[in-house]
Amino acid sequence: MYESIKLPNTRYQGSKKKIITTIYKFIREHVNPNHILDLFGGSAICSLYFNLHDIEVTYNDILKFNCINATGLLDNDINNIPCEEEIKNIFIQNNDLNYETFIYDKFKDVYYTDDENIQLDIFRENIKHYGNLKKSNIMYYLLFQSLISKRPYNLFHRKNLSIRTSDVNRNFGNKTTWDTNFIVHMLKFRKELIKLYEQKKLIAVPPQLFKVIHAT
Repeated sequence: MYESIKLPNTRYQGSKKKIITTIYKFIREHVNPNHILDLFGGSAICSLYFNLHDIEVTYNDILKFNCINATGLLDNDINNIPCEEEIKNIFIQNNDLNYETFIYDKFKDVYYTDDENIQLDIFRENIKHYGNLKKSNIMYYLLFQSLISKRPYNLFHRKNLSIRTSDVNRNFGNKTTWDTNFIVHMLKFRKELIKLYEQKKLIAVPPQLFKVIHAT
């Protein structure tokens, strides 16, 4: 049953997804733990895999971004996943709120287009007023996966927006993914997350099997 679960794509350089089965078998054989501390947990794929095999995990990472992603993967309450309407509304301005243009001003021509930076500034303000912390963390998770997907090579190590925007002949389909809007991406990742949670429910993964610690 465990092996039939499809692990999500992590889109994370250095992810151990391809070797996690080997890691798990080695640890089971030599330690057989009931609790794992996943230091520098990164994509959280290790924590997720151990959780799926009824091992309690404590996930740790210095990056809050990673900790939020880990919460999205390790949670299993489908009620915490935002609905389609919530995902669409998170990018709509509210007349009662003041929207700063931090991303638009500071990251122009760096990672995303002007229109996308404006959308991210709207998201950044709206999410502050989200009443449900668990839902907001998963909303962040869906956005983060979308942000990574829209980046050439899934990386943020240099300014290379021009790879997306240059008017050149291309023999690969990545540009379609890069130019797909945030909402479409997030709805796709929402479906993936729902499927993962449903699979967890089938094998009865207890909700208390994980703890996420942001190492500041």
